[in-house]
Amino acid sequence: MITKVVDALPPVTAAEHQRLLGAPRTSELHREILSDIPAMNAVQVGGKARCETLPSKFTVAAWNVERCLFPEETAAHLAPIAPDIVLVSEVDHGMARTGRRHTTEAMAAALGMTYAFGVEFHELDLGGPTEPLIAPMILTHWAGTVTPCCPQLPSSGSLCSGWTITTIGLPPVPEPSTLSNHA
Repeated sequence: MITKVVDALPPVTAAEHQRLLGAPRTSELHREILSDIPAMNAVQVGGKARCETLPSKFTVAAWNVERCLFPEETAAHLAPIAPDIVLVSEVDHGMARTGRRHTTEAMAAALGMTYAFGVEFHELDLGGPTEPLIAPMILTHWAGTVTPCCPQLPSSGSLCSGWTITTIGLPPVPEPSTLSNHA
């Protein structure tokens, strides 16, 4: 279980990225490389809590936001439900397709919540086969603010909470794991 908490995840360095690109595609090597990358072994916690203690009854929303292309709009869709905790999956941090933004941080800010962000995987390129289909729309939305190049950090799972996050654990990548890219 990954329990190291940081204020900001370090970027995956160019050397780490090159090591990933050049590595043979084996589960053993994949686990070894991931264990050497600080961003893959910590959970980023931030935001501002509304309350310090969790009540005995609370509401939870879970949503696979698939990239979280528009975090403020995502938060606006959740606002009428007023969840106390939001579990989101497939959120971006530093990807060109989302304007190099930390989408969990932006969504938590729009909801007035704290957040915990843990890395699930590091994209080796610009993403999957659907990226060319959505890239023109996204790059038009973020016109002049991004360039489509290799990402700093990848997709992940996140949690947003109205309460202070004091203890968090992120399960490691399940076995067997493999290195892959969409080339």
